[in-house]
Amino acid sequence: DNVNDENLDGEENGQVDGEEGNNNSKDKANKGSKEKSQKQLEQERKIEEQSKDPEYINIVEPYKQRFQNLQAKQEGQLNSLVEQGKAELAQAKQNGKSPASLMPKYAAEAAKLESRSQKEFNSLKSELQRDLKGHSYDPAIVEQVEGYYKQRKNSMQSEILGKIKGS
Repeated sequence: DNVNDENLDGEENGQVDGEEGNNNSKDKANKGSKEKSQKQLEQERKIEEQSKDPEYINIVEPYKQRFQNLQAKQEGQLNSLVEQGKAELAQAKQNGKSPASLMPKYAAEAAKLESRSQKEFNSLKSELQRDLKGHSYDPAIVEQVEGYYKQRKNSMQSEILGKIKGS
């Protein structure tokens, strides 16, 4: 999945609220979910309204490509790290070394990659927000892009852990 029309044109990002806890916390979660939904609906309305404006489109469209390029770059780097780790893990197993000995190295590399990725994303997100505000547009779309980013990041983390466990 890429940061694409789904997020920069105003559709929902598919977040799901948890349902843990007792009835009281469920009531609070449901209330929060309703409030969140109302907020999302308002954001979507603003984005939809603005997306009819050619100037808005001219501002947002280049960012779509930049976010997609950033995502592809970051996922490529992450996949390379995973493949490198898998190869080193296979070699360690052949040489009778403990696979656990590789964990600190790859945990550190993953943390560095995540930190760099977050900085790059935040920079681009801030640039989009400044650009929209500078042209008197509501920057509601930035929250959707950030929601997508967080959702995708969590998904990738789960995917990576699955690959690691499968090794």
